[in-house]
Amino acid sequence: MTNYIDAHIGKTIRGLRMESRLHPSAFASTIGISVDALEDYENGHVRLPARMMMEVAENLGVHSATLFDDLQLGIPEDRVRPDSEDEAP
Repeated sequence: MTNYIDAHIGKTIRGLRMESRLHPSAFASTIGISVDALEDYENGHVRLPARMMMEVAENLGVHSATLFDDLQLGIPEDRVRPDSEDEAP
């Protein structure tokens, strides 16, 4: 099952790789993984380990935080605590 965070990071990696005109096989070789592993990361099927995230970002010429750009992190409504003024006395 694909996690939306993993999917977002993978999509960002693919976009940055394509902007840099890096072929999947060349990029995978540069970061020391197989093309299949790169595809799994880019498709969000496999969670990217932190160490690999740093390696990927460095080889794409971006800060690792860039991989999280535009990610909407929110707390599900059923987990939000009501404000004190909304609580019953």
